[in-house]
Amino acid sequence: MTKRETYPIEIAGIKRDLRLFEIKPGLRIAILNILGDTELVQACARGLAAKVKDVDFDIIMTAEAKSIPIAHALSVETKKPYIVLRKTYKPYMGDAIKAETLSITTGQPQVLILDEKDIEAIKGKKRAGRGRCHQHRLDLARHAHGPR
Repeated sequence: MTKRETYPIEIAGIKRDLRLFEIKPGLRIAILNILGDTELVQACARGLAAKVKDVDFDIIMTAEAKSIPIAHALSVETKKPYIVLRKTYKPYMGDAIKAETLSITTGQPQVLILDEKDIEAIKGKKRAGRGRCHQHRLDLARHAHGPR
């Protein structure tokens, strides 16, 4: 494996050295991949649960794939359900609804898909989330059953 320069971080008391990758000439980013890092995921979920304890929400929505472990762990901590927006349609998703957004990772257009089974689950629910991708989750939710 190539030896890469790293960028040190500390999140929720857990320290990690993130590998730096050049994504275009003169621009490097530090990559945090939480998949499989159960120690960090659990610590983050505990920290996030403490931060949202006074937030009024009913359900957690996330886009696949790297955020799924955090959504799951936060769901366990808060005892709130979560749903995952998919990036590709599968026939078992039925009459799913779609919204287009830009991928944070690649900067390319991507589609977020709300499974038919989850449309009813979010009806009338207050959803927690942030950022540009969250706005598209809200757009899907509004399309499914009205405003937040």
